[in-house]
Amino acid sequence: MLTRPGDAAHLGARIDVTFSDLEMVDITPFLILRVTDGRGQTRGTVVHAALTGDPPGRRDELLARQVNTPEKFLRFLALLLSLGGSSELAGLLGGRPGTTGAGSWNVGPVGVFETLLRALGAKTSALADIAPLVERLRRTETGRQVLPEGFEELWDLVWKAHMTIAETSS
Repeated sequence: MLTRPGDAAHLGARIDVTFSDLEMVDITPFLILRVTDGRGQTRGTVVHAALTGDPPGRRDELLARQVNTPEKFLRFLALLLSLGGSSELAGLLGGRPGTTGAGSWNVGPVGVFETLLRALGAKTSALADIAPLVERLRRTETGRQVLPEGFEELWDLVWKAHMTIAETSS
């Protein structure tokens, strides 16, 4: 599997492979396929196989593991929102000289609150694009720990306002 290249299975005429003792986040439909010819030359590729028995919540756990700190979440959020000029985005990401705490609530001229409000006012799809991410993180304890303290309450208010604006616009 792409996530565990050391776990290999030699294939014969019939291709039916089962991997066991996997962590949920190691389960993937992407397999590395390597073929060695009679001369000893090896070629490889990644293939997308059929994944049967995908455990519920696997994608949620995978997301929570990749975005595993409040700082990473805020960086990811800023990238998804992509609002304002590059200096505002760099400030939110902690990229300006003299800023510290790349995941803090207000690391530059524009903080998370202001960025979410700008997205709300811009009436773009940015908030709707972020909603599945927030909901996936909320589904697991690991994911909830990634959300900065107070973010869920802020998000609920922003999302409610977004829905109200969407209803009145249609």
